Amino acid sequence: MLSKKDQAIKENIKKPGTVETFYKYVYVRKSNDAIIADPCHLWQGQIDHKGYGSFSVYSKEYGKSLPVKAHRFAYALKHGFSALPKGVTSHPDYVINHICHNTACVNPGHLEVITFEANGSRDKRKPKDGAA
Repeated sequence: MLSKKDQAIKENIKKPGTVETFYKYVYVRKSNDAIIADPCHLWQGQIDHKGYGSFSVYSKEYGKSLPVKAHRFAYALKHGFSALPKGVTSHPDYVINHICHNTACVNPGHLEVITFEANGSRDKRKPKDGAA
């Protein structure tokens, strides 16, 4: 069974109006008017207390708008809903990790699916020397 938030993502992932609204909140970082190679796409909408972007989408099944994580929505846009790890439990088997270590980033190229255990690993969570 899908979580309410994942159900809302599934219902909205292919709705042009929702996708268009999503992209209004994305800022692609630039350097000297030239887009740098594989920049972070920074979420400009609501940010939660942990620094993750939040995006409200309407769920027809639940009859109300539900907040979803912007990076989960971005990952589903790029890879399809079926590639999204299920957010059903408080400790899922797999999660979406920010390779760039920037929780406000929604660049699908900076997002990867990893195990819950690897995501909690101290070595995995902190950037290496010189990494951003």
